[in-house]
Amino acid sequence: MTLLDDALKMISNEYRRNIMYHMIESGENKFDYEDITDALVEDEYVDEDEADRFQIQMVHVHLPKMEESGLVQLDKDLETVHYIPSKDVENLLEDVRKYDNSSEF
Repeated sequence: MTLLDDALKMISNEYRRNIMYHMIESGENKFDYEDITDALVEDEYVDEDEADRFQIQMVHVHLPKMEESGLVQLDKDLETVHYIPSKDVENLLEDVRKYDNSSEF
């Protein structure tokens, strides 16, 4: 699989796109699991009633897939995510966001 294939696979999922939007927009490189969940609830990407379920799914499904693609590095002991900036992925997300009704870039 190529970098493009990996990037497209990652951003094909709405939750992963919104996690990436949050990480890029924040300008930070390190995030606590709970901070990501809280931010997505605050931005109304995730319903408050679904926050706990989303966080479990994020930790066990989405973040590991993102790590496998090289977009993030996880520290499970500290429950943190380190975003690994990629101009190519950020540019692709910027283009995708023009068609994504769930948020603004």
